[in-house]
Amino acid sequence: MAHSINSRGTKEKVETLYILHQNGAKSHYNALLSKESKYKIRFREFGIIRGFLSGVKHKNLTKIFKQVQNTFFFLSLCFRKKTKIILGIAPYDWALPILLFFTKKHDLYYHTSWTDWTGDFAPYNRKLSRSTYIRNTWAKFLQSKVTAIFCVSNRSKQELTENYNITCPIQVVYHSLENDFEIANAIILKEKPKLIFAARIEKYKGVCEFLRLAEIFPEYNFTIIGSGSMNKHIVESINRLKNIKFLGYIDSKSELQRIYSKNNILINLSKRVDSSSLKWEELFGISLIEAMACGLCPISTNHSGPSEIIHHAHTGFLVNENSLIEATADIINWLAETPESFYEIRLKCVEESKKYTADKIYNLWQEIFYD
Repeated sequence: MAHSINSRGTKEKVETLYILHQNGAKSHYNALLSKESKYKIRFREFGIIRGFLSGVKHKNLTKIFKQVQNTFFFLSLCFRKKTKIILGIAPYDWALPILLFFTKKHDLYYHTSWTDWTGDFAPYNRKLSRSTYIRNTWAKFLQSKVTAIFCVSNRSKQELTENYNITCPIQVVYHSLENDFEIANAIILKEKPKLIFAARIEKYKGVCEFLRLAEIFPEYNFTIIGSGSMNKHIVESINRLKNIKFLGYIDSKSELQRIYSKNNILINLSKRVDSSSLKWEELFGISLIEAMACGLCPISTNHSGPSEIIHHAHTGFLVNENSLIEATADIINWLAETPESFYEIRLKCVEESKKYTADKIYNLWQEIFYD
């Protein structure tokens, strides 16, 4: 256990908290990484074999070294004193029994954003994930083996408690803004719509719908941030649509914030994926709360994540998948024709985003850890 110096000049113990994911999503733990945090955060991954093979294939020494580090972490769990571990793993993932073996003497906390726990709509539809053994292992894990459960939304908590006999503490802990993310303090009253898309450049994320909107509204500026399999298609579209800017993937939060502040509408028209190999819908999106903090009005598909963040017609708009283009175009026209209402909604978005500051969300984590 490490030490830090408090305001009185004396040493305080700093507890190490491990976050175990298949792929480390650090942005999901902004609050635990905040300046207020009393924990030393360490990220570890359990997709070791896949990560190692990927590192070898792409000659990525950093990735190979990370898998060596992950391997030593798992081995050390057999000898380490009881440790707090937050596990982020997709529902019904077949890797759970292996992880439970290595973590059985430690305090294991489950962190999930998934919003359908009926068992019918799960991220991975592999035969092994649907097996009785895996489903029973997951039931025992949720009902008796986990120390506490952190849910990213109320919908997730409700689904878990309705489908399983949850006896451990269960707490809703939203994703948060980064500690130094600046919330907008001024919004221009009469602005024409300036629209932005910030997500992976994939069909299911609604990028084709965004391009269609750019065709419908040639008088407005459209900006695309992100990267993915449809990058080439975006570049081709720019050649015929002169009102689109494609900025690619942006890693810097300060740069992202600067770009958001030059726009006023976030478009997030994701489409549900319900195939034999993959189940997915938009969950709690950090890009939504970041855009709202910058004074943007979000227009999003009415999926389980956005519907918890956006209060329809008050802090943005929710549209159904069967009318994505038509409904969104109507909303854009209405916002353009009623600038005072547009302004008021943007002010409400900024105010709503203050619920998701790192210090407020950190306190929600602490309510469980200090019990």
